[in-house]
Parts: sequence; structure tokens; C-alpha cells
Amino acid sequence: MKTYDIFIDFECICGMFARKLNKPFYQIPLSYTIGYRNKQKEINTIFEIVNFEDSIPMNNNFINYVHEDFSRTIMNNINLLVKGSEIIKVENVNFIGWNPCLEEQILTSVFKRKIAVESLMKSCFEQGKLGIKREISLSKITKKGYSEKKYFVNFRKEIEKTLSSEEIEKLNLNHDGALASYSGFVLYNIIRKTVKTKYHIYISAKLLIKELEEYALDDIYRMFYFMDNLSEIKETLKNIKIVDELKREINTNVRLMSLLSEYNPNLKIKDLNKKLEKDKKDCEKKILLFEK
Repeated sequence: MKTYDIFIDFECICGMFARKLNKPFYQIPLSYTIGYRNKQKEINTIFEIVNFEDSIPMNNNFINYVHEDFSRTIMNNINLLVKGSEIIKVENVNFIGWNPCLEEQILTSVFKRKIAVESLMKSCFEQGKLGIKREISLSKITKKGYSEKKYFVNFRKEIEKTLSSEEIEKLNLNHDGALASYSGFVLYNIIRKTVKTKYHIYISAKLLIKELEEYALDDIYRMFYFMDNLSEIKETLKNIKIVDELKREINTNVRLMSLLSEYNPNLKIKDLNKKLEKDKKDCEKKILLFEK
């Protein structure tokens, strides 16, 4: 049987929010999204979230329950996506993710065997196709195609009504990834009716799942966008490299000025600061230009 390329992305409840649901936990699988491009070049996707309503309580067996549930639904959904004449088994799937450490870990637990997930980021960068080797987020590298995209709009509004700006900053809730994790914590409390914490947000579960799905689906579409727009991506990366160099220049200037002031008593600190501030502003102007 042939091999099928399936793009996959997981979302998890992580860190403090996982521990608040069950102290030993540091990571609880929340949802997965898969994508497949057929012979007609159509991209089809499926989003699946843990069914908290029918799940067992959040005890030490909960993770095993989720893994068993995912082992059934992932393969069922892959067969729905591909619509082939034969039943596809896990050994016939080439899973692909962006930087898929999490995906490899969860899939290996789900299928109780080592599952390798192809890293789209690593394969392209290591082959030198894009002229840069450091890790870059998928959202950053595809920002040109999704520049105005905002996620969790209603969830953010409810958070701002409930939590202080200091709490939002402390919980890192200005970032989409943290919001995805937090959404799972809130959803569990809503669906299981176990509201016990000041961090709970009152919002429609249906609406929150819809916003999580939109965010998760876009990660899959961004990977396809990346593959289909490599020439544009190269230009984006050129700008990222320039910004990296400018940031290094700022840091170098700071260190250089510090050394000069320390070892040359004839240099005036005031003059050094003026020079440093001017260089910093020049670099920051250039950074803004290239980050557009």
C-alpha cells in the first residue's frame, strides 16, 4: 500500500493549567488537527477535541483514556480525509509537522510504538533551501499570508473583563499558544461543571471550541502555505536575517560602550550614551522596516 502524507498538529493544556486540573500533570492532550491534499490539490482538514463531557474524571487514568480515544479517532479521521479504496493503517502514514517534538511524543504514546514525524522546518532548513538554520515559528515565517489574522477574539474580551492586566501578563495570555492551552482548562471547567478557580472564564463552550478550532486549523493551512510559497518565504527569511543582525548590532554596541567607558577614563559617559542611543534608534527603525 502507498504512503500518505498527513499534516498534523496537537494542542495541549500545559504547565500551571494542567497542574490545576491534576497536580501530577504537566501536559494534557486537548485536540489534534490533521490535513491532507488529494490528487485534485484540494486541502481537506479535520479538527478533533477531547470529549470532556463523556470522558472519565481528571484522575491519573485520564491521559490513558485520551490516548486510547485518539488511537481510534486519528486513524478513522485519516481514512475519512483520504477516501481511499483501502483501509489505511498507521504504518502507511507519513506524519508531517512544523517542529513536531510534541506530535512525536503524543503519537508514540497513542499508538504504543515509535512514530516518527517529519519536521517541515528541519527538512527545509537543513537542506539549505532557505538560507537559515535557526528555529523559527510557523506563525512568524508565514505572517505575510496571515498578517491581519487575529485569534480568540471573544475569548480575549472575556479574559480582559475577568483578569487584571498583571494576571494576563503573568499567565502569558497575550500569546495565541498560551490562549490555546488556557482554553482547554476553561473548557474542562465549563463542561464538567467544576469551576473552582479565580482563573475560570465565563464563556460559551461552543464559541470557545469554535475559536480554538479556527486557530488549530490555521496551523495546518500555514504548513501548506509554506510549501506552496517558498520563493516568498525566502524573502521573509532575508528580512528575518537582517533583523537578527540588527539586534546583534544593538547588543554589540551596548557591550562595546560598556567596555569603552570602563577602560578609557577620558571618554565621557554622557557622550557614550548619546552615541549608543542614536545607534539603537537607527537599528530599531531598520527593524520596523524589515518586520513589516
